[in-house]
Amino acid sequence: MAFTGLDLVPPGVVLVSEWRPDDDGPLPLAAEVSCYGGVARKP
Repeated sequence: MAFTGLDLVPPGVVLVSEWRPDDDGPLPLAAEVSCYGGVARKP
């Protein structure tokens, strides 16, 4: 697992298009995005 032993930072592992969007505009559909991402820190 990519984040084993780390503390995920909210919102956790999500579609990259959903990670802290800058505006309230429409997001791509999940079927249109093929990449997940996350941010974590060492405990």
